Amino acid sequence: AHQHHRRRIIIIIMSSSSSSTGTVVSSAALATLTVSSKILEKDILLNLVTSHASSRQLTVKASGKGAAGSTLQLDCLQGTLVLKERNAILRSICGSILHYALSNLFTGGHSFFESSSPSSAVAMAGMSSWMSMAASIRSNNNNNNKNSSSNDDTTNELFSSLDQHLATRSFLVASCEPTLADLDLYLALEETTTNNNDDDDAATKRTMLESMSHVSRWIRQCNETLIALALAKNKKIVVPSNLVVPPPVVVVPIFRYDVTSLPTYVVAAPAVSVAATSAAAVAPKTESQAPKKDNAEGGGGGISDEQKKAAAEKRAKKAAEKAAKKKEKGNANKAATPPATDEWTIACLDIRVGLVTKVWHHPESEKLFCEEVDLGEASGPRKIASGLRAFYRLEDWKDRKVVVLCNLKPRPLAGFSSHGMVLCASSSSSANQVQFVEPPAEAKVGERITFTDLAVVEPETESRMQKKKVFEKIAPDFKTNAEGVVVWKDTHVATSSAGPLVAAKKMAGGQVS
Repeated sequence: AHQHHRRRIIIIIMSSSSSSTGTVVSSAALATLTVSSKILEKDILLNLVTSHASSRQLTVKASGKGAAGSTLQLDCLQGTLVLKERNAILRSICGSILHYALSNLFTGGHSFFESSSPSSAVAMAGMSSWMSMAASIRSNNNNNNKNSSSNDDTTNELFSSLDQHLATRSFLVASCEPTLADLDLYLALEETTTNNNDDDDAATKRTMLESMSHVSRWIRQCNETLIALALAKNKKIVVPSNLVVPPPVVVVPIFRYDVTSLPTYVVAAPAVSVAATSAAAVAPKTESQAPKKDNAEGGGGGISDEQKKAAAEKRAKKAAEKAAKKKEKGNANKAATPPATDEWTIACLDIRVGLVTKVWHHPESEKLFCEEVDLGEASGPRKIASGLRAFYRLEDWKDRKVVVLCNLKPRPLAGFSSHGMVLCASSSSSANQVQFVEPPAEAKVGERITFTDLAVVEPETESRMQKKKVFEKIAPDFKTNAEGVVVWKDTHVATSSAGPLVAAKKMAGGQVS
């Protein structure tokens, strides 16, 4: 079966609710499960597994009241493979028969890697073994139902063995979640209590489980997983919880100290005013302030009160001098730092004359043009994106001289790396709201724009322009005057070798950016 799991087949789907005969034709399913309604209702795990399987892969034919109560059969691979054993059916549905669609949910992904991974092969073999144990528990429980003492002994021994097994692992086999084996064995253990219908028996088992932290933790996890699987498919299934033991209450220690009980330490010299310190420093020593040699010579060995006071005053004086020096240094640094608004002038911008050599619409943005602009650089034309499609057409760009702000870092605009900015004047009060900033026709391609009455300085670096937001600080005063000439702070005219820059249609009071 595992070697032919890639084959898709055409089968007949039968459903007790579809019509009087219960047949529906489909060409999508990979397998058909024929099962009596009684078994499907009683077998919680089989019910959940089939409900999580896609109807396009698995068809469930649930026979009605008149059918045999023990009907359970899986037909797959065009009828060449028929399975009638419950555990084999469950593992096949969660494995290759349905192309491993349920592998992660019910086998921890091991069924998918069974043929290629030794660890997964061991895990699948372990699942088969544990599910066989669950089947044995069910069989013994049904056969010995009247003799509950035999069942109790077997169950108690199994609980003890399980607790030892789970002491070093989360679940029965290596997995991050409960697998078919975990859920099947848990339900089998629950059935030993449910079938006996004995509340005292359930209470006794829960009392025993309270001392088995590993198996009781495993039972809680299996129970919660089954409930989650049922809720995911809105299945009205009552998951038994007779063996579920509440988690132990752990009292977290609180480390708290009574602040009033802590000793008090003096970590600073007594406060002494600077004036008092200065007066003490210049005042002549009196006889009482002179060191008393008699104490030392007489073997007293202690420090007099006057000596302690003098030492304290000396420490206070040094602290005051240090604080004064620190304050003076801070004031000097503050005075040496110019205000942020005076750090840059527009002369630090690298603005140059460019010639548009190629232009096209941005393929992913309705607002952007993509241009190649010759700026006289050895590296060739720059690629720049401009959001001007609402104001200009492609033909307006052809062989046009423009003005470009060059010392900007490349940045992506709708996936297009734009290195620079074509300058325009804009005004909401103008009929032509956006106009190119134009150099004179005789201006040379690549020449740098200067500003009257401002010294020519080296342009700021691209990194510093971005980090310090230089253009954002300069831009508010970068405008066109009443004649449409580009100026900064109303007096510094933007000029090329052939004359000043102007807005294309002499826009007055426009913001340049």
